[in-house]
Amino acid sequence: MDSGRLRLFTINRRTKRVQNKPEPDGIVLPAYRKLGGSMTHRADIVWINTAMKKDDIRDLVLAHPQYSLFPVCTGTVDSIVGVLSARSFLESLLAPEWCGLKSLVKKPVYLPETVTLLKTLGALANAECPLAFIIDEYGGIEGIVTRNGIIQELMEEVCDDYPDEDPDIFRR
Repeated sequence: MDSGRLRLFTINRRTKRVQNKPEPDGIVLPAYRKLGGSMTHRADIVWINTAMKKDDIRDLVLAHPQYSLFPVCTGTVDSIVGVLSARSFLESLLAPEWCGLKSLVKKPVYLPETVTLLKTLGALANAECPLAFIIDEYGGIEGIVTRNGIIQELMEEVCDDYPDEDPDIFRR
């Protein structure tokens, strides 16, 4: 776990010499990188206001099918009530009587921007909700990050480092 990388798994047992010490051949991930570069910034957050009506919330959720979680706030993005799952909201619309927005939200997770990706994944694994709010030193919201978003970003880096063995186009 030195030089800011975490060994996710080892591909084989061979070793190679780097600076006179053995290092297993395998895939390494930059898990000690800070969280700030991986978050969705404040201006790009799609959030739900607690003053919105049920139909307006439904329209917002259906207008953004790429998101499965929505922050629920009172008036401004800095006044967070919780996180709403699009799935649980849409399922609640099928009930004979709507239970209300506040009963559907989950407790949010707050993390400082300086936390590493590894610690963030640990915090989100133990949390009720896979979305965390990133806060600045004054308690204001800087952005959000999801467990799946971090994993996707890390795996994209691994795939970029290890190109395909067989190219799709080749000369005969």
